Amino acid sequence: MINNNFIFKIAFRYFRAKKNEKFVSIISAFSLVGVMIGVAALIVVMSVMNGFHIELTKNIIGLNGDIVINRQGGSIDNYEEIKAKLLKQDYVKHVTFIAHGQALALGKSNNSGVLVKGMKLKDLSVRNEIFKNVNFGSFDNFHGKNVIALGEQLASNLGVTVGDKIRLISPNSVSTTFGSMPRSKEFKVIAIFNSGMYDYDLTTILMPLTAAQNFLSLGNDINLIEINSLDPDKALTYSYKIQSLLGPTLYVFNWQTLNSQFLSALAVERTAMFTILSLIITVAAFNIISSLFMLVKDKTSDIAILRTMGASISK
Repeated sequence: MINNNFIFKIAFRYFRAKKNEKFVSIISAFSLVGVMIGVAALIVVMSVMNGFHIELTKNIIGLNGDIVINRQGGSIDNYEEIKAKLLKQDYVKHVTFIAHGQALALGKSNNSGVLVKGMKLKDLSVRNEIFKNVNFGSFDNFHGKNVIALGEQLASNLGVTVGDKIRLISPNSVSTTFGSMPRSKEFKVIAIFNSGMYDYDLTTILMPLTAAQNFLSLGNDINLIEINSLDPDKALTYSYKIQSLLGPTLYVFNWQTLNSQFLSALAVERTAMFTILSLIITVAAFNIISSLFMLVKDKTSDIAILRTMGASISK
């Protein structure tokens, strides 16, 4: 009977390679390092990809809400009634009224097409991606009639800073003695923000809700409602419930549907990176297995001697 001490001695003896076995040991060492690097790369890359996905999702939701409601080709006049219905749902956290539309911004050094979004200061204050990332100026005077806030990229493109005035031209016409003319108005820049989303900062101008309603010729109406829910990952389910609640006259969209192409591209990229790194690990693992087979084959005679001395197959 072979005792345990003898087993440990034999194991330690074969742990050190003979001269004619050093090549196999080198292969095993490189294979082991390959597996270590592959696993480390897989963990790091997937962690970065997941973190990027979470941060990007947070920014998308923080800037535009989980769910949006509009009326095809028209404004929404009964929005207070809609808000009352929505706030009765246990999954609705916040409801924001939006007046939005396209315009042409005339700056000091350049002109640019922009998206005008009007909202109340109390609604803007819950959007931390904007409200807590003001680089210049502040939202203290956001309740004024002719004031705006814009993204850092747009401010740089137009060549304006806090205190400057820019002219906005709306495609909605206004009747004058000379006929129909595009609505044009000057606004004072009171804040420049950096939301972390390049496209948003390059194209978006924020203004008080009443100012946007007047500029876009909406009267007292709005044309968009944005909703923040308790669980953004369930926005698709919530959107179906809200659509059923409000009826077919309004259209309900969720952030996953509105950004489906972008999210699909991220998913494909993450899958591709996982597959490539998994192949690296697989190749290294096969090298280790091959080295073990070669090592066992070289030890066939030694195994036969140990079996003759009384070693069992399990040992």
